[in-house]
Amino acid sequence: MTFGERVHLIRRRQKMTQQALADAIGVSKATIFRIEKGDFGDVKGQTVARMAKVLNVSADYLLGLKPNPEPLYEVVEENLRRK
Repeated sequence: MTFGERVHLIRRRQKMTQQALADAIGVSKATIFRIEKGDFGDVKGQTVARMAKVLNVSADYLLGLKPNPEPLYEVVEENLRRK
């Protein structure tokens, strides 16, 4: 699965429109469309980080470094409880 496919999948699971995601991370709807379609080859790290935060998944998942979309906030809370 590509970066764009992961973004599309998680965005749809959260019932979020492309426009809502675009507004939340400060890019245009066209940019989200192009990312999901795979026409946007070089996404800035800040954009990936904001996208992960809004979608509540790790940037590692969006980038394909982790196989499962663990909710970001649950992971952070679990790590805090361990300390």
